Parts: sequence; C-alpha cells; structure tokens
Amino acid sequence: MIGVHEIDRDIFEDLDANWGELGYSDLTQIHFDIGAVANDYDSRIAEANLRGSTTAFVDADGQLRSVIVLYKNIKTTSQHGKLKYVLKIASLLHEIGHVEDLEKGINFDVENAGLDIIEAEIFAHLWALERMAKSGYCQSYDVLLGGLKDAINDKGYRGNYTAQLNRPAGPQLFRPCGLTACSAARGVS
Repeated sequence: MIGVHEIDRDIFEDLDANWGELGYSDLTQIHFDIGAVANDYDSRIAEANLRGSTTAFVDADGQLRSVIVLYKNIKTTSQHGKLKYVLKIASLLHEIGHVEDLEKGINFDVENAGLDIIEAEIFAHLWALERMAKSGYCQSYDVLLGGLKDAINDKGYRGNYTAQLNRPAGPQLFRPCGLTACSAARGVS
C-alpha cells in the first residue's frame, strides 16, 4: 500500500479524474471485472457514513500498488464530534482488509483483472471485525456489525454478501462469538 487519503466527497465521487491530483498520475489503474453478480456495486449511497475505497495500480516496473481513500467529512447526528473516528476506524480497517486480500491474491486476480466481489467483501468485513475485536475497538466493531445486520435484507450484492456472512457453513457472524476484547469488555465469556 502506498497511500491512505481522506478526501472530500466531490473528489471521492470522481476518483478517476482525480488520481493525478492525489499524486498517482504515473501509475496505471487496474479496473477489475466484477461480472454481473454485483451490477449494483458502484451505486453510491449518498447517506452512507462508512465510505471508503481501495484502488489497485501497477507502477512502471509492473509492481502492484494500492491506495485507500476515505471520506474526510462524514455526517453524524451525534453531538460528540469525535464519534466520526469510530466510523473512520471501521472504514479504514475494512479497506485495509481489501489491501490484504489484494496483495495475497485471495479474491483478486491482478494478472487477469478478475475479482470475486462477494468473497472480497466477506473477507474485508471479517478481517476488519477480527482486528477491531482483538484490539478492543468495540464501538467501531458494533458500528460495522450493525451496518451488516441492517444490510442483510438489501437487494443486490450487499444483501448477497451479508446473507453469506451468516450462512450455516460460514463464520456465524451474527451469533455470539467467542471471547474477544470487545466481549471481554462487556463481561461476556
């Protein structure tokens, strides 16, 4: 990973036109084919607070590079302005999960620009939740988990991957988990 940026909404909504401004004009962006399984993937939800993006590039030497962008100014109804960091931690760790996946080639096929978007989202969510649980970022964990629970009935790809997170053969995400820093903080064993 070569960069993490907090950017304004207008730049976020038109990243392709702004990579040069962010300092990446010398890199070639990889545009992954996600197929028809997630034809609603790029639809942006204007009211969403957990907004981030991981983008893959190759440099002149053919080396894989990745960049994470997050919303700089997020909306929150809380009177506590610092709540935005609870949201940003959840977003950042999710995007770092994508970087981990990308660099290991688990669900990303860089050579052929292929991507299993459903499995990539599952991987990133689980990676982020595990890091938050182990680190005791309980509020961020709860925000991400709550968002996933809310999305389980969504139509399209979001509903698809959140339903798979809770499949019987899957990680049983929405059931009580074992001892973590967050469950320990709540007195749950």
